[in-house]
Amino acid sequence: MVVALSCITTSGGVILTYFTIQKSYIGVVITYSVLLGSGLGLGYSVVLAAASSWFPKRRGLIVGLVVGGFGLGALVFTPIQTALINPNNVQVDSVTRKFTDPDVLDRLPPAFLILGGILLTIQVVGFGLLRPKPKPKCTTKSNPCKEGDNPSTNPKREHPSDEEYKSTKNNEINISPRQVFRYIDFYLLWLIMFCDIIPVTIITSAYKMFGQKYISDDRFLSGVATASALFNAAGRVMWGAIVDRISFKIPMCTMLLLWSFILITFPHISLFTGTTLKVFYTIWVLLLFLSLSGTFVIQPAATGALFGPVHMAVNYGLIFTAFVSDHYLSYCLIQ
Repeated sequence: MVVALSCITTSGGVILTYFTIQKSYIGVVITYSVLLGSGLGLGYSVVLAAASSWFPKRRGLIVGLVVGGFGLGALVFTPIQTALINPNNVQVDSVTRKFTDPDVLDRLPPAFLILGGILLTIQVVGFGLLRPKPKPKCTTKSNPCKEGDNPSTNPKREHPSDEEYKSTKNNEINISPRQVFRYIDFYLLWLIMFCDIIPVTIITSAYKMFGQKYISDDRFLSGVATASALFNAAGRVMWGAIVDRISFKIPMCTMLLLWSFILITFPHISLFTGTTLKVFYTIWVLLLFLSLSGTFVIQPAATGALFGPVHMAVNYGLIFTAFVSDHYLSYCLIQ
């Protein structure tokens, strides 16, 4: 039900923007920001929890694959957006560095209808295929698994030993959403997410504007955006595989250090010109997206490792509230 509502809200927000973008700026904020963002937040953690429940020993990799698809969306939609809105590669205005061509502006509203329809179609297919892992009926030693209840059951060892049962019961960590507020780790993860989302928001909304200011080639910039989607998706799978091998602390520190270096040096590539500028711009954008991709993999993995898999959807949803809180600060910084 939650995922269904999420699908309706996200695709509906894109489709409704066809109407609001022709009327008012506030309307666009409501449909393309509030509705779309709310829909994303509703289903994000639920989908991650459902997918990772099937592979408890590979949660990092599975989360990386799922959110990798999320990051790969730009690879599909960026060329479609360019073909729908600016198929002739019209350049931005040399003074304002914005698009002023009437034909380009007229193509914008209908593009939301087409993109919303594509998004809804993909969501319907995904929703039909989504299945959480069934809970095994063998929760105690007195109620053993029946054949077929658990795919990993070994027929030769149908009943767990006393040591295995006690070890599993004692080592299992599952902290409820109410209890999670008692742990300092929750607040640390929330704070890290809050700090991470600031550059994520700024990068995704401003990196192409930065390119348009110094590079007058919209087709080239769209190509870089498409390539960045590949690095974004591949990076999420890479970080997920690393987390499965060495936990989440070392990958998180490594990712933050690399990300900080790229962010600090990114403004200085404007000192270059011509082909050199294009080369450095491409490298820095790709490294930025390779770094930021780790945020959306390491955080869910850390949540599951610290608080357990049973309540992962709600617990990560609570940490994900930092995403909403941060948008207001990011807006002020961009302005």
